[in-house]
Amino acid sequence: YIILDKRIAFTTNKAINTNKTIGQMPEQTRIGNIILASLLLCRSMGNPNRAQAQNSWNRDEEQAVESQTRQLQSSVLPSSLTLSPNLVEFGNYGAMFYVRALGDITVTSMHIYTRTIVKGAPVQVYTRPGKYIGFEGSAAGWSKIYDNPSLELLGQDINTKLIGLDVSISPGAFGSFFIWSPNEKIQYNPGTTEGALYSSNSYIEFYEGAGVRGIFTNSPDDITAPVVMRGIIKFDVMITEEPSTPEPSEICPGGVEVRVHVITDDYPGETSWILTNTCTGAIQEISPLYNDDFTEHVNSYCVPSADYTIEFKDKWGDGICCEEGPCYHRRLSG
Repeated sequence: YIILDKRIAFTTNKAINTNKTIGQMPEQTRIGNIILASLLLCRSMGNPNRAQAQNSWNRDEEQAVESQTRQLQSSVLPSSLTLSPNLVEFGNYGAMFYVRALGDITVTSMHIYTRTIVKGAPVQVYTRPGKYIGFEGSAAGWSKIYDNPSLELLGQDINTKLIGLDVSISPGAFGSFFIWSPNEKIQYNPGTTEGALYSSNSYIEFYEGAGVRGIFTNSPDDITAPVVMRGIIKFDVMITEEPSTPEPSEICPGGVEVRVHVITDDYPGETSWILTNTCTGAIQEISPLYNDDFTEHVNSYCVPSADYTIEFKDKWGDGICCEEGPCYHRRLSG
């Protein structure tokens, strides 16, 4: 009753034209008003006008609470884009390119290919906002975001992962990248036009760039263009939406419809889950076989009304988040 009485006490204070709120009153005054509010509530039960006013107040408060809870919700969707898949014997010590964000994205890693397999090679990654063209020979505006003095390069057939990047690009904005390894050649393919759109998906556009032989040397002889970087760029997409109001399930009369959302990583077949009814201990549902990486899978099930636990498993045992991708997430609704 305490919570109920405090809420009514606020209404009562306004009704009796008191300038102070409950929080500003002395302790004795607050107690007196709370008791008064309780008495008024009891008396209002026999007064239709007061009861109607109280019901109206309750409805207004419920609508206010609902309005506050229906705020925009954000979720992160891991995604990736293959830059150039072709194996061609071209490369240089550095490569520059730029992308354009079609959504609110954060670049998290890059997978590159190198001419040879080498242990202990230094690799650096730089970024700058906008397009790199005109800034190939100047360090001004570039920020170093990756610096590994001893990285194992895996050659032409297996990509080398440059993880731990954190570059946010707003929707519609361009962002440039410069990958540099002074001792080993980073692979790319011949392009058609520097700055031409090469590939894209719903969230990002990738443009043809340039090969670089020296780091910020400002020498035209050190630039080879156009080229197409060979590899993969991985990023997170921030998706913001208003929560939808679930409609009554037509496929689950007498039960509860449960939807399981899973976004897989690089090895989707290793991901599985079990939905268990904790009231009976029985296994209610098990996951399907996931085949597509970096894909959101949604499955719906009709289950009895009860308490449930959902357990996610990774066959390889390295967990839901590792260097094999930005990780997957899971969501249970219903």
